[in-house]
Amino acid sequence: MAPHSITSNGKGMLENCTVRNIELVETDVRNCTLHNVKLKGCHVFNSKLYDCKPFDSAIKCSQFFETEPHETRPEPSKTSQLKLKTSSSVFVRLAAELREQIFEYCLYFENQRNPELLVALRGDRLYLEAIEIFYKINPFPFSSDTLRRCSGLSNTSLSKIRNVHIE
Repeated sequence: MAPHSITSNGKGMLENCTVRNIELVETDVRNCTLHNVKLKGCHVFNSKLYDCKPFDSAIKCSQFFETEPHETRPEPSKTSQLKLKTSSSVFVRLAAELREQIFEYCLYFENQRNPELLVALRGDRLYLEAIEIFYKINPFPFSSDTLRRCSGLSNTSLSKIRNVHIE
């Protein structure tokens, strides 16, 4: 892919820089902007990745632009800090069944009002598909308090609810 490669064997670090058209192997990357970079076994923190290919890398507090992570781990306890900003065309290219499975996994909520993926898809053409799955898979407990709040929901939203628990 890239004409040059940097291999640091886990000891090297790039910080506060812009890197283009290169392959990074086992490198710590902090506060950098990466363009068209292939990452293998890297740890990336607080960086922006444009059209990159991260493989088997840990990424925390970073933003992706037109980047598809493969076998890459965001910090499990810090996923809310990861901002995945790929084109929705990545999801559109997936089979509808696979997209549905991803949405079902990401949109199930426990004591959370708005799953982040649903908020991120507002205004996107996949929002309608995601909101339908959101209403289908999540239970909506009703009590006297929640009934009062439901008066603000649109008829369209109410018609999509499929799972109701009455307390």
